[in-house]
Amino acid sequence: MIFAIRYVLQSYTRSRRYVPPVVIYLFAMMLIYSYKPSTIADSYSVTALLLFFASAWLGISLLNHEHPVQKQLSVQHTRRHWIYFSAELIAAYILLVFMTGVAVIYPVVFKMFEHVPSTLQWIVGVTGHLSLALLGLSLSLFCQRIFIVKMNRSLSLVIIALTASLAGPRLTELLPVGVHWMIWILPPAHLIVNAMMNQDQMHTEDVIWALLLPAVYAFVMIGAYIKIVSRKELDGLH
Repeated sequence: MIFAIRYVLQSYTRSRRYVPPVVIYLFAMMLIYSYKPSTIADSYSVTALLLFFASAWLGISLLNHEHPVQKQLSVQHTRRHWIYFSAELIAAYILLVFMTGVAVIYPVVFKMFEHVPSTLQWIVGVTGHLSLALLGLSLSLFCQRIFIVKMNRSLSLVIIALTASLAGPRLTELLPVGVHWMIWILPPAHLIVNAMMNQDQMHTEDVIWALLLPAVYAFVMIGAYIKIVSRKELDGLH
């Protein structure tokens, strides 16, 4: 597994495809902090939201960076399909953890906030970024080349999924009464954003639930993805 993760990271970084999502995210983050002092809750919620979109972009970029033939050889080399596909996700999340670290520490080091974050604000900020990053990554899994050959279609689906997950309960106003149940299967990204912005007005239990539920949703998506792609024949990787 460690060898596979190292290989994916080296292959992806050599391809330079990580540059657009990482650089644009860091640039957008610095624009947010171009004016100071900034409020902690609002700033962290915005950078976490941006990371949500960047993680989906990075996920598609990493999962599609190899040539189909090379990917077949890579999967075959690991002998067990799930090892390579898991290594891809771990490699992607390592990069997202790095981006989270920058997003959380940068404004503190350069004194962009009115004051140093409290322990609770640190925990909510870090957990919120990591949870949204994991959720965004999970939403990109079924929009890669293995499932959708045309890139424009996969990008369209990812954008729709990301937007719907943020709209959340507001969609109930647009959907017919008979299909309100669909709200419960949407990715709960809106819970994290709301908890990060309004943590002072919420009970601790509600904040914890809002931060952890999206991560649980993401792990379910990842588990389903690993199970499906692991059963695919190598000839199906095109």
